[in-house]
Amino acid sequence: MPNATWVHSTHTIRFGGEYLHAAINHVQPGSGIQATPRGSFVFNGGATTRSGGSTTAVNAFADFLIGEADNYQKSVQTFNPEPLRYSTFSFYAQDTYQVSPKLTLNYGLRYEYYPLPVGDHFGTVRYDPSVSSTITDVNGTHTVGTVLVGGEHGIPNHANTSNGWGLIVPRFGVSYRVNGKTVVRSGFGITDDPDTLRGLLQAYPAGVATNINGPNGYVAATNLNAGLPSPITQVGIPAIVLPDFTQGYLPLPSNLSTVTIPENFRRGYIESYNLAVQRELPAQFTTTIAYVGTHAIRQQSSVNINAAPPGGGIAGRLLNTTYGANTNNTDLNSLQPFQGSVYNGLQTQLTHVSPKGISSGVIYTFSKSMDASDNSQASGLTFAYPTYWNRNWALAGYDRKHNFQWWTIVNLPFGRGQKECR
Repeated sequence: MPNATWVHSTHTIRFGGEYLHAAINHVQPGSGIQATPRGSFVFNGGATTRSGGSTTAVNAFADFLIGEADNYQKSVQTFNPEPLRYSTFSFYAQDTYQVSPKLTLNYGLRYEYYPLPVGDHFGTVRYDPSVSSTITDVNGTHTVGTVLVGGEHGIPNHANTSNGWGLIVPRFGVSYRVNGKTVVRSGFGITDDPDTLRGLLQAYPAGVATNINGPNGYVAATNLNAGLPSPITQVGIPAIVLPDFTQGYLPLPSNLSTVTIPENFRRGYIESYNLAVQRELPAQFTTTIAYVGTHAIRQQSSVNINAAPPGGGIAGRLLNTTYGANTNNTDLNSLQPFQGSVYNGLQTQLTHVSPKGISSGVIYTFSKSMDASDNSQASGLTFAYPTYWNRNWALAGYDRKHNFQWWTIVNLPFGRGQKECR
């Protein structure tokens, strides 16, 4: 990360750049509690709950006692370890201009670019529901979406994904000394959404996870291969057939899930702005009153592109209604720019510094935070069906309307240069 500073007259000019490269080698298949390499049976109470009734922990335990699982899950790795490589580039130039003894300006530009992540021996992997493939499985012969493996079988390295060329963003700040006791500061800046799309680490075909539900809400212990032709010759979780990624175009089986990104990935950005007044008060007190705001535009979220409306069931999933039954019967999460978030806060602070080595302060913040998803791509939407997307916009889970803090620092009364506090 090279940086340089050039001081010329009343200007202090800084410029530099940063390059980061991450090479992840993941050796733990599955990211959930149940989707383990050995496989797991899930008992939710569907087999012992009265029709129309509510399931409880008692029902779940009863299902376990009689061996009636609601579903089973399993996750394996095609590669060991699972690889992901991603980089970030940024360059900046800024100038701090001392216009006068009272006025200081700071302004600059920053270029940021986040290339798409790739594997170690192949490129970007992206599931594309608009590229159809024909597959024969337990549901018969039907059409499904296709996973594109970049760099294989003539597919471009980034799997026909448009990622743009980066973003040039401004920074501006001003500081004005009204008099010897009062200073006004303000600033504005924009930055790219810094998410690296590391969530593609376990995208199919690197990670293969299956989640099979029973035909009536549970899977009979003697028929865990529900839907397979009779007679049943295997009891237990069926083996998962690993895909051959060198084929480039991989049909996604209807019972497998994956993580993907949109074909046109338009990265979002974050606006930050503030205005603060600092005033020195009598008796060694200092107070600061500031307005601070942040607005994220197209913040990344994990969007289920195969969600169903309330009561829609498997048949109502988006891909099943758009492309035909059994296109895919599981959740498919797309890491994509979404609605964003907003924070606005009034921040106040009063501090006191004593010559006897004691400093103390109180901070009070009155704020409001709104978003569509609290933890960016790490958490999905509460309302995943497109008709209800606007319902996700609400107070953030981390919103704290009132926040009060009090702190005190006391220097130790011994040691070199220290004086006893009295």
